[in-house]
Amino acid sequence: MILRSFGTAYGFLKSFVTFPAFLFVLLWVGINTGPWVFRSTPQTLMEYINYFRTLIPYIDIGLVSLALISVYRKKLLSFDISVRMWFIYGMIALFSSLLSPHPFDASYWAFAYLSVFAVSKLFLTRKNTLSSVVSLNHLSWLMTTLFLLVILAIYKDALIGQATGYGVVNRVHSDAMALPRASGVARFAAIPAIVGFVLMWNGRQFVVRLFWGTFFLFAAYLVYFMQSRGAIFGLAGTIVLVMAFMSRRVKLIGTFAVFLLFVGFVSDLAPSHLTDQIYEHIMRGQTTRELESFTGRTRAWEHAWEAVWNSPVFGYGFQADRWLIGEHVHDAYMYALMTAGFVGVIFFILGYVFVWIRIFGLFRRIKTVRRLGQETLFVQVVGIITFFTLRSIPEVSGAMYAVDFVVLIPAMLYLGVLRREIRVAGRQKAAKKTYP
Repeated sequence: MILRSFGTAYGFLKSFVTFPAFLFVLLWVGINTGPWVFRSTPQTLMEYINYFRTLIPYIDIGLVSLALISVYRKKLLSFDISVRMWFIYGMIALFSSLLSPHPFDASYWAFAYLSVFAVSKLFLTRKNTLSSVVSLNHLSWLMTTLFLLVILAIYKDALIGQATGYGVVNRVHSDAMALPRASGVARFAAIPAIVGFVLMWNGRQFVVRLFWGTFFLFAAYLVYFMQSRGAIFGLAGTIVLVMAFMSRRVKLIGTFAVFLLFVGFVSDLAPSHLTDQIYEHIMRGQTTRELESFTGRTRAWEHAWEAVWNSPVFGYGFQADRWLIGEHVHDAYMYALMTAGFVGVIFFILGYVFVWIRIFGLFRRIKTVRRLGQETLFVQVVGIITFFTLRSIPEVSGAMYAVDFVVLIPAMLYLGVLRREIRVAGRQKAAKKTYP
């Protein structure tokens, strides 16, 4: 058993030692920097490191171009339609950079956005494409968890003894990287929480399920501790939907658990001090009116809507919200509208629409997914896409180069390749029936 576990771990880690995986890790290294780094000459070692991190999107696109030229004679798989929609949105945003008040900065973010597609394309050149995109998603989740641990290590002194991470993390600074707000940390924690939740139910051995259950509870607590309402409600909604995609036993347990929670909160069964504490934690001391305005987000949406009409067709390129309304717009669709206009936002919305069409189409063929040994990963990918779909309303999930987008593209890529494998398996099965 121990030798088998070591063999599994070795195979898991070996799948990451590839050229595409190296370029994908570089994408993560290049997150939380920006074109402002180019405005000064680096002097210290850390400034040189940040300068290199800022160059990564250009480096990745250049290396991918050389790699694709070397395999151009091979028949490459095309992106799934959902990924293609977002690629077109990115290309429109690149063109819209010409209309930006800061064309160089806007074009930098456009190249950064497109570099994720470039690197992802390399995973479609591998011989076993399904295995390749599976390892891509595993690598994506591993990098998310590693970044979460690094952030927690940086924040640990400030967070010890605190009842919440909200407002605390904003006061911590690092020379090595631009650190996220509490909502960003909660986003990092939600990914391992979703992955652990599915493995908690699908593990074959009790010890394995116990490990992943503990892992899930720790990550879920971090989401709650960071007091990000978008992440809290997003994770809760994700867990409910994920259960619907799992076995009948899990559905029954989940339904019963949700029922007990509902009864506990609307009755006197649950201690009043506990429900009051949870309510106050989620409200963060704000009034119901402030909650209805999405903590001031509706004001930003109104200002963004007014600014859009100065260039409604193609928008103003990436980061238009910062330059036109002076703040983050906090909505993926409004951000896409400001970035690429009505032409671009249509393709961005279609990306989400088509990915959900893929999800429900694959769910109808869940038996085939199970036969391919992909049920667990499929449910995990559904959970991650659900979380970011829900998060796309209060945050910019998928519309810009950030963690959300770098995690979403591998998930969307996987669904397209899985659908292709199912169709191939179906044709082979039909051929066997025709020619026994």
